[in-house]
Amino acid sequence: MKKIIFVNLLIICISNLNAQIKMVIPFEPQIFKGANKTSIVYEMHLKDSLNRPIEIEEFSIKNNNKLLLNNSEFIKYDFRSDTNRFLKNIWIDLDTFPTVLLHTLKCNINGSEYQIEKEITINDKELLIVRFPFREGIWFAGGGPSDSSFHRIFSQKVQSNYNADLDGFILGFCNQRFAIDWIGLNEKYQFYKSDGRTNEDFYGYGREVVAVANGKVIWVKDGIPDCIPPEFSDTLYRAETALGNSILLDIGNDIVVFYAHLKLNSIKVNVGDIVNAGDTIGQVGSSGPSTGPHLHFDIRKKIFKPFMDGLNRFYSQSISYTFDKYELIGKGIGGENDNIFSKIIKDEKIINVNLPSSDEIIRIP
Repeated sequence: MKKIIFVNLLIICISNLNAQIKMVIPFEPQIFKGANKTSIVYEMHLKDSLNRPIEIEEFSIKNNNKLLLNNSEFIKYDFRSDTNRFLKNIWIDLDTFPTVLLHTLKCNINGSEYQIEKEITINDKELLIVRFPFREGIWFAGGGPSDSSFHRIFSQKVQSNYNADLDGFILGFCNQRFAIDWIGLNEKYQFYKSDGRTNEDFYGYGREVVAVANGKVIWVKDGIPDCIPPEFSDTLYRAETALGNSILLDIGNDIVVFYAHLKLNSIKVNVGDIVNAGDTIGQVGSSGPSTGPHLHFDIRKKIFKPFMDGLNRFYSQSISYTFDKYELIGKGIGGENDNIFSKIIKDEKIINVNLPSSDEIIRIP
């Protein structure tokens, strides 16, 4: 009888140990260094090990008792039949650089209250510096780095995967965290010449795209027609065509540069080619799922290898980086006319070793 009681108690203890709410940071926090601010950017994944529904009540982040964030809004992040998953996109603008961040979550599961704390150390390491993917011109950073840009909030969902090192579940990969859709402008800061109904009407269409660093070409996709703006086919959202005509450039240290939506038949390199920073590799186009000529540009960290097997190139993490030098013109505010900004907030200055923010207009000197 005593043995049976002991076994039952052991089972209960093990069940209670495993029945935990798992709150993890799946990828190391990234430092964004813009012209006017420095920010820390990362994600929080939340799931209960027994798949119980979680009611989030409070969530805060502190540095040495200084409150940096107090916001209980999480994104419901279900994936097919994999439910009760939550994602928190975190973007904190910094006055001073924190070394330690304390995260506190208060939640309710089936009437029981829980409080979870997670402390992490932040390292202010040097960021990757690359040249611009163009030689010259005026460019608009569409969907560029910000707390709410469409690139920032996108995440490649996967089935909940328990990671023993993190003691929690990885729910997806933020593979466009710092992506930018570069759109060419003229000297009057206009996108196109007349009505924007042809690719040739856009000032950026056909502009040369160059390697941002020395590297090796590991992926080339060509042969996809340029979409006629502003239409595109959503059937192109497949692994082979989602990037349109595209190039992936491995620049070492498990870092890969993504160039997407290039002009049909404009690609100048092949898989295996070694290129130097500044070499011409293609032209701006509108291939794949694209509503107008632009270059989708991003830099990612390899997570799974071989990187080019299956969907591993999508199961990657966007990393922070900086451009060596550019001239900031200001920020473009949209208007009813898609070709003219309703307002440009001027902020003209030369910028060294920073990354443009969303909707900034820059000139490459």
